[in-house]
Amino acid sequence: MRLAGSAARAGALALLLLGTSPSAVMAFSLKPTLAEIGGGVFRAGDPRFQYFYLEQVPLSRLTVGWFLHRTVSVSFSGGYLYAAGYGLQPGQSILTCQRNCLRTQDLYTLRTAPIQADLRLYLDFLRNQWVVPFGSAGAEEILGQSRHRELKRERFSFEKRGWHYGGGLLVLLDVFDKYHADKLEDEWGVADTYIGLEGRKGTVDDFGKKEGLDFSGWTYVASFTFRLVP
Repeated sequence: MRLAGSAARAGALALLLLGTSPSAVMAFSLKPTLAEIGGGVFRAGDPRFQYFYLEQVPLSRLTVGWFLHRTVSVSFSGGYLYAAGYGLQPGQSILTCQRNCLRTQDLYTLRTAPIQADLRLYLDFLRNQWVVPFGSAGAEEILGQSRHRELKRERFSFEKRGWHYGGGLLVLLDVFDKYHADKLEDEWGVADTYIGLEGRKGTVDDFGKKEGLDFSGWTYVASFTFRLVP
């Protein structure tokens, strides 16, 4: 139910980004015209994150969206981030401690699922443009759970909300292999294929509440990005 509620909130956020009504959105084809699969790293700004969670697995992210114009898209992303580290001394909570938190030697895992809604603007004005710079902004929610590695019942769940902005580059691959690019379009409906590099600065602290872990920081992602035939 929590995930369903988050998906509904992400949809509402996307409508706000579009600045239009649900009925106007339905006028567009529901078939996605943007798909992206990527991975990267998250660098938290909160020093407690580095203090407690010393081992981090690279972030994975899947994106689907729609081009409203060649230079504008709206999209939804879902991701997964795993980290491992230590717990707190008895009587403390990582959700409420602000400083001088004492960790135990008990091992804990942290699993989070970032859900994001984005508006992107592309500087894409030429046919078969090799390099396409873009900027993005949007809102996000992080669903997370931390639990003891041995005592599976000892765990807590949380949600964090915030916003982000960023930018990056798309490098068109079609120009290097026209034959296979044409086959992708004919057989799979992929009009353009890119390698993408993106950096995002997120402020994910429940809009300034400053309670518990602050998931603000930088995310760096490399991806394959596909512009699909409408």
